[in-house]
Amino acid sequence: MTPLNGERNVLVFRTGQLGDTIVSLPAIHAIRAAYPDRNLVLLTPHQAGNLVSPLELFGKAKLFSQVLFYIPPSVRPNTWIHLLVLARKLRRLKPEAFFYLRDFPCKHVRRDKFFFQFVCGVRHSYGLNGSSYIFNRRDASGRLLRYPSEAERLLGIVREASADVQMQADVDFTLPISERESFRIESLWRENEMRPDQWIFGFGPGSKMAAKRWPLDRFVEVAKKLLAHSACFRVMIFGGSEDFALGEEMKRALGEKVVNVAGQLTVLESAEALRHCRLYIGNDTGVMHLAAAVGTPCVTIFSARDHPGRWEPYGANHIVLRKDPDCAGCLLEVCTERNMVCLNEITVSEVLEAVERVLKAPRDNLVVDSRKIAAVTKRPDQNIGG
Repeated sequence: MTPLNGERNVLVFRTGQLGDTIVSLPAIHAIRAAYPDRNLVLLTPHQAGNLVSPLELFGKAKLFSQVLFYIPPSVRPNTWIHLLVLARKLRRLKPEAFFYLRDFPCKHVRRDKFFFQFVCGVRHSYGLNGSSYIFNRRDASGRLLRYPSEAERLLGIVREASADVQMQADVDFTLPISERESFRIESLWRENEMRPDQWIFGFGPGSKMAAKRWPLDRFVEVAKKLLAHSACFRVMIFGGSEDFALGEEMKRALGEKVVNVAGQLTVLESAEALRHCRLYIGNDTGVMHLAAAVGTPCVTIFSARDHPGRWEPYGANHIVLRKDPDCAGCLLEVCTERNMVCLNEITVSEVLEAVERVLKAPRDNLVVDSRKIAAVTKRPDQNIGG
């Protein structure tokens, strides 16, 4: 695409996968609303393999006038010629504002600041001064501090520009779900003989990161208890193509009431299917953020690898289950030394109690605090766990 010229461009830099893209939606919508007559230009890395590109959401939402891709140095170390070409394109854009919506902790902030401000000549930037949320900060008892959600942090970066532009008050997770996605999910419901009176429980047993995966046999046990509780309950497995085998294992263990759509739907089709689910139960993944974005309550099982709060599903209708062992804050992607103690300490009973609490509570009336879950009083006559 031909570069846009002039000084009516706003540049947005965002990296990451599906979950990162979804939590950045409110900030992107806020930038679009703040600069309604400007060209928004997205700068994002090429996504390789089975990673979800931000364009799967941003492209269909038509939020950006142009997308610029770059090859990260971590993928191809000798990319200086490519970066010089990119710098020339950004200089020609002459963006009147630049929003640096990169994840933290980021060890490359100083390098990026030099590149964008001095090499590319960006004058008005927001988010390049680093985050006030320092990783691994702890309270007096040694617990990791609870931080705001990533969606709120990114909105805070946009609010840095509020002295010059008008910020919208609402947090907007609007997804560009069209009639095409609606028809596809209607057909899926018909093909699997799912009736309007049935409750569909979405499950997300996978994750690209091993240190985030609760044991599959426990997901099976949770689903088994739910299906035994009512003939009107069904289970649908969500995830990427790499999670299809996990879904098939659950299906073999649980029978015909399970529908496995992992890797079978687009991102927006998954969003529409999740919108029809009564509840999402799963790990900390992009599917969880997708469920929260369409208003489906979530019971999520979190590792303690990161600060509490940061990646929890946005909104008040969710329950997060999390333990905090002394190794919390490890940021490990694979945990072998401690055998994922933070996840393995979360029991099937705790998940079922959380599910029961969500099903009984009015919407917008749930508290995200895993320490309160264990104190929920069970009523044997209505206990899903049996």
